[in-house]
Amino acid sequence: RNRLYEICDLIKKSGLDLHFKVSARVDTVKPKLLEALREAGCYRIHYGVESATPRLLKYLQKQVTPEKVAQAFRWTRDAGIGSFAYCMIGIPTETKQEMMNTVDFAIALDPDYAQFSICTPYPRTALYESMLTMGHISEDYWRAFATNPSEDFRVRFWNKLYSEDELRELQAEAHRRFYSRARYIARQVKRVRSWDDLKAKAQVGAKILLGQLK
Repeated sequence: RNRLYEICDLIKKSGLDLHFKVSARVDTVKPKLLEALREAGCYRIHYGVESATPRLLKYLQKQVTPEKVAQAFRWTRDAGIGSFAYCMIGIPTETKQEMMNTVDFAIALDPDYAQFSICTPYPRTALYESMLTMGHISEDYWRAFATNPSEDFRVRFWNKLYSEDELRELQAEAHRRFYSRARYIARQVKRVRSWDDLKAKAQVGAKILLGQLK
């Protein structure tokens, strides 16, 4: 953290007109650090929110609480920095209500953008090993693929309550609920600064309506 303060100070002293974004954990930021980042040119911070449900945060081995997440977003907003919320749905045993609770939580956090990804276990991660141990994954399919690669291999989603198609539809619903709010749309329209900016926002909007945002 001291190193980060030093970097921010060097940027300010250099007179460079930098504009950058960073990724951070919600449990690593403080108001003083956020102020230093803003003064150095940071305009947006990307945070991993994951879920609004404490039991699912524990399952994902995230050492944070929804209250801690909300605090980080509030501090970031107060510092004059934008935010991006990365959320997850389809976590093993997660219900639709819990998924929609996460959407509502993301809306309450009031970030500039939010992404709702379907929980995907990748090899050699704590999540993948935990799912193998708990029996949520019946086989080490990544190891099987590495041993015998095939062109039709697909990354799998694992939620016994919902099929892959149902998870895709829930993902589309999550994005629609977040991005189709009148207040959010009005705020984005006010931020349009050029024709290219308008086209870019329109393209993202079309993907959301068509359920193509991943």
